Amino acid sequence: MRTERGWMSRMLGLTLAALLLASRAHGVPVTGDEFVGPFPSWANVKPDYGAVGDGKADDTAAIQKALEDVRRKDSPKRALFFPAGVYRITHTLKLERISHNEPLGMSITGEDPVNTIITGNPPRPGVRRRRCRIT
Repeated sequence: MRTERGWMSRMLGLTLAALLLASRAHGVPVTGDEFVGPFPSWANVKPDYGAVGDGKADDTAAIQKALEDVRRKDSPKRALFFPAGVYRITHTLKLERISHNEPLGMSITGEDPVNTIITGNPPRPGVRRRRCRIT
């Protein structure tokens, strides 16, 4: 079970990285274009789930709850929107599958790749800090 979870976590990370690279390769602009959204059909981590996005408050529980709700096959909202902000997480976010096709059709998007960031706790000595920009 632990090996399967590790594999799924790596696959999720690789998928997110591939999506980021694909958006850059297809000319998706980083800045300068007008953002249209969020739409009423999107779940929003701030008003819908209580994320703060100030870089100080712990947004882990709010983001985890949002991921769990949006991933459900019967969820009316299949897109998760992150407004501009710095979202601090203190634990690993998990997106576990219950069935084979459960998260199909789900998307995660941020308002602005420059100003929409997920970050962890301040690093311990010798540990690199990782930041994830949401595009």
